[in-house]
Amino acid sequence: MKKNFIAILLIILVVSIASVAWAADPFSVVPKNDWSYSAVNQLITAGIISGDKFDGDKTITRYEMAGLVAQAIPKQEKATNEQKSLIYKLSTEYNTELLNWAFVVRQIPPETKADKLNFIGSYLGTRYDYDKNNGVKVFAANLDLIMTYRVNKDLTITTENEFNRKYNGDNGQTSHGAGYDFNILGETAYATLNGNPYTVNLGRFKYTPTYGLVFDGKAQGLQITHGQPGELQSTLTFGSWVNPIPGDVGNGYVTSWGPNKSGAYQAIDVIYPVNSHTNFKANYQRFTGNYFQYSSDNITSTNYYEAGFDTKVVKDFTLQVAGVKSSKTTDNKAYRVQLTYKGFNPFIAHTGDLFISYNKLPDNAVVNSLDDYTNGFKGVWIGGHLTVRNNMLITMWYQTGTNITTDAGGDHTAGTDHKVFRSQLDVFF
Repeated sequence: MKKNFIAILLIILVVSIASVAWAADPFSVVPKNDWSYSAVNQLITAGIISGDKFDGDKTITRYEMAGLVAQAIPKQEKATNEQKSLIYKLSTEYNTELLNWAFVVRQIPPETKADKLNFIGSYLGTRYDYDKNNGVKVFAANLDLIMTYRVNKDLTITTENEFNRKYNGDNGQTSHGAGYDFNILGETAYATLNGNPYTVNLGRFKYTPTYGLVFDGKAQGLQITHGQPGELQSTLTFGSWVNPIPGDVGNGYVTSWGPNKSGAYQAIDVIYPVNSHTNFKANYQRFTGNYFQYSSDNITSTNYYEAGFDTKVVKDFTLQVAGVKSSKTTDNKAYRVQLTYKGFNPFIAHTGDLFISYNKLPDNAVVNSLDDYTNGFKGVWIGGHLTVRNNMLITMWYQTGTNITTDAGGDHTAGTDHKVFRSQLDVFF
């Protein structure tokens, strides 16, 4: 019965996404007679987009046009019906270019943000995770508040706090307060200094180098990035990795905005856009100390080397291939091959994606992999996302395969089946 239910949900997602439009090369020039110029001019006249009107033979790239469209997205609620229609039409046309959430936020001028304070990217969600071996892993509501304060055009302060209300399940990890009804998780607090061509982060920030096979978590220290999206980028990170230690504050409440289990961390990350359809990425990471429960030995320092590429193979399909090798002596190689159809943006209705991947991620080759439950996993992962309306995102996926290693914390045991299903609804604001 459960298998049939999951199959029906995935079929519905496939049918829904089949009608999603595909956008062209983001670096190509928008033709001078294209309807987009007239639409943007109307929004500039209305004060929804800031800038000079297009006149005569002036043209821009799709990427630049998307930057203008991004300004209009957070103003939809105050627009007229005709203006909302224009914004929707433009955001659908330039969906691919808008898929990078950071790009959307970065393009909004400071003067459009009330009191320089905004909560763009924050969300309220409900998640249900089911594991064949352990039953319900997570059934919880989650409020994630991302607060950004623009001090001036170059300096931004960002904090993120997560409030989790558990209904059932073990919440996946003991480090996130399993066994408690209500969790308060202090995620990040950092300052960002933007100066062309450098961007500097200082504090505790989220970090996912390359494709996230090795690490998707929080670092604390200094990070310097040279270059902008669409060009050669290099990032240096110095400091420590962070694993907050939950503290019981009584009456079923736990908070992890406090002491940390951590160790020294250094990373070098490089992104090279070979052309408008292909990117090559590589990184080197060095960890000191054991992270989470996944480490299976007590090696003081471990080096990780990750490399891969993503490329648009045909009109709507993107292929991603990535591999890892660590300095540990056994089971020290990991890889993922993934095919993705179309793409989603949580702020734009009727955008979505489907993906399927084959993974081999032994614990000794990864630290805290990007995707939940994939440490120690070998097998197939299939799923998708669908934005059913502006700011409302549905996520569903299914992992099936084998646990190939046993982790020190008992989260998975070598040789056992690995079958996990997720259904999630998030509302962004």
